[in-house]
This record gives sequence, structure tokens and C-alpha cells, in this order.
Amino acid sequence: MPINNYQDYLSQISLQNAENFQSYVSSASIAKASLISRFFPTVPSIPSLSINLDNTSPYAINNQLNSLSTSDTLLLGGQFDYNGAGTLIVADLLNISGGLSGIVTTEQTINLPTAPLTRYTNGQGVFAGLIIWTAIGGTIVNASINYTNQDGVSEKISSLYSFPPSSSTSERNSGRTHLIPLAAGDTGVRAVKSVTLSASTGTAGNFGVILFKPLAMMSVSNQPVDSVSTGGFIGSLCKIFPVACLSGFLFPSTSTQTLSGSLFFGQ
Repeated sequence: MPINNYQDYLSQISLQNAENFQSYVSSASIAKASLISRFFPTVPSIPSLSINLDNTSPYAINNQLNSLSTSDTLLLGGQFDYNGAGTLIVADLLNISGGLSGIVTTEQTINLPTAPLTRYTNGQGVFAGLIIWTAIGGTIVNASINYTNQDGVSEKISSLYSFPPSSSTSERNSGRTHLIPLAAGDTGVRAVKSVTLSASTGTAGNFGVILFKPLAMMSVSNQPVDSVSTGGFIGSLCKIFPVACLSGFLFPSTSTQTLSGSLFFGQ
């Protein structure tokens, strides 16, 4: 059968499922990571513990991956309804916590260490970030984490990160996620033991630690992108755990608050 258009192409690659979602980004900051979640734009449920996440979690944008095969589910691409341009990192959210304060300058261990990983348990390629639940202050300070790396070496201290990077409201509102640079040579995180701020941000707010595994990166526009026929997709045919807490981080090119669309899966 000749392939005459995009729909023919999808048929030829045996597309099995399309996961539709309507997610929101709260106070998006241009070119900075904001978690997409069904929680937004309302105030999210702040975790009172460090909890592991799966496809039943409200943090996920998906709720039907468990109906797919346990061994050969692939991410093929996506199509979005978005009034701008930007980049989306599709990720498996592994662990999340809250309860940290923007005014505490001693080592903080509230709801830490992070719960043991149940996927990607060796930590290879697992990212760590600080996710803001309620606004911290606008005074820029240095943040660092004490973590266990991909080789199981504990008490590693990350490179310092400006937190927030600027006094802009969008940098410190709910949903903004600040990725933490690891120590030189490290390629992943198994667990985070604590977080330390060099000074007070001026407002306590509430933030926590999020661990996630990036799966793919794709351009976001009103045009579909996929793993074969179009550009703008990195992470070709990556495998997805059926219990994955699939979500992502939007890096918008313009300040916008909504993103909806579909992710394409095949087997």
C-alpha cells in the first residue's frame, strides 16, 4: 500500500494507541522547564511524603498505558494544540516530594531521602530537580543537593544552582521545575538525601524534589511529529513501561499556560 499522507503512514507503522491529554502549565517561563500535569492551573496536591509514582498517579497525563503490552510499547510521537512553539521533554516521573522551605538555610531533610526507585533502579540517566508547589521568594540564592549517584556512591554534592534563577514571578510559581546539575562525571541519581540553600529566598513557599527519566524530546507546534517521517523528535521508538507515570516538561518559546494534544504509542 503506498503511503500518500501522514494518516497512511500511521496506519503503516501499526499505530495502536493515542493518549489524549489536556494539561496546563502554570506561569510558564520562556525556555525554562515547567511540569505539565492535570493538576494545573488549580493549586496542586502537595506531597506530604516522598512518594513513588506510576500510571495511576494524578501527576501523570496518561491513564491507559496499563492496557498496552508489558514488553513492547513504544513512543512514536505526538500532535499538540499549542498557540506557540517550544520543546517538550516527555518523561517518566519516578518520585516526588514536598515540604521544603525557601527561608531555611540549614540542610533540609523534610520528606527526604527520596523513596527507593521502582523503575530505572540503577539511577542511570535519572534527573533530579527542585519543583515549586507554592511560590518561594525572589531573592536569588544557591541550591545544592546531597545525593547517591548512578554507581551507588552516596554523599555526593551537586554543583550549585541559582534558585530561583531570577526574581521573575514565573521562575518561582507552582509547577516550575529547576533541574539540578550533578557533580562532574555523574550520569544519574538513585536518591536525594537533602537540599541546602545558601540563604533565604525571602518567602518560605513550598518546594520539593522530583526524580524523572527523560524519554524523548520533541518540538511542540500544531503539526504532528513522529519518530520516522518528521524532524523535531529525539528519542526514536523509546520503550515505555506500562506503569510509567508519563508526563513532561514544557520549555515554551512564549509565555503560555495551556498545552493539549495526543501522544502516539505503537507496539
